[in-house]
Order: sequence, then C-alpha cells, then structure tokens
Amino acid sequence: MDLRVARTRRHIISAFLDLRAQKPLERITIKDLAARAEINKATFYLHFHDIYDLSDAVEQQIVSSVIDRIDHPENLIFQPSQAIRDLTDAYLAQKERIDVVFSGEQRPHLVKRIDQSIRQSLYEKYPQWREDRDKNIMLTYCIYGSYHAFMGHLHYGIDDILPAICRISDALRDLY
Repeated sequence: MDLRVARTRRHIISAFLDLRAQKPLERITIKDLAARAEINKATFYLHFHDIYDLSDAVEQQIVSSVIDRIDHPENLIFQPSQAIRDLTDAYLAQKERIDVVFSGEQRPHLVKRIDQSIRQSLYEKYPQWREDRDKNIMLTYCIYGSYHAFMGHLHYGIDDILPAICRISDALRDLY
C-alpha cells in the first residue's frame, strides 16, 4: 500500500476514534470526521463508503487484534478455563479501543464478532464441529456466557470473577 494512502487511512481512523470517544456513532458526520482528520470529504470516500463502513472496518481490526492473541481457540472445548483466561487477556489488551468503538448500541457487536471469528477458525480446523450440538453449545456458553458474566460482574474485580467463571466453565466441560 502506498505510504500516503496508509497515512491518510491512519488519520481517518484516529479521527474516528477521537470522535467516537465523544459521541455515539450515529452522531458522527463525515464533515466532522474530515475536519478532524484534516482531509476533504472526497478523500474520505476514497477509503470508505460511509461512517458505518469505517466503523465496521475499525471493529473488525479490533476483533482481529483480540483473536490474533488466542493461540488455541479449540481450548474453549478442551480447556475452557485456559481459553477464557486467554480471551480475557486479549480483551484487556484492547480494552481502551474496545470501550470507545463498542460503546453504547455497538456493545453487542463485540461478542458477536468474536464468536463468528472463533467459530470460523475452529470450523476450518475441525469441520465436523459445525454440526456438533454439544460443542456448539459449549462454544456459545464459553464465548457469550463468559463475556456477559465478566461484564456484568466486573464491579467485583477481575481477580475475583475470572476464577469463578473459569471454574464454572471447566465444570460444564466435565458434564458432557
């Protein structure tokens, strides 16, 4: 990629993150974004179709950063507590960006995108899992359940809730 194109794209994303930290996605205009990125609106449209396309690209970039830190997604089945610790570490490494981009009405997109990415990776490696009811239920619990348990009880502190979530996940694995 041309260095100027890459630099412009970085400026657009940086301006988007700044604006997104201040207001909901629906209230960000291309005019405001272009002014913040010091580009004209036409330049924005060379890179993205609209603000939602930009948001989607930034969301995917963050999710990829989270997923890239998970070496063994199959541990969600074999060693759920380890996988949940890995997911938590990956989430915390991106927490600042996640809190900005996935705030408000965008919050549910995070866990959904992580679920889709993990399943895609697992189904490529273990195609038979695609139709395996028990494995899919376990994946849903570990991904969605641990996420919502974590977010819903964060006020207790990570050091208190993470071991509980891990114990419960391992106990469920042992049930099937």
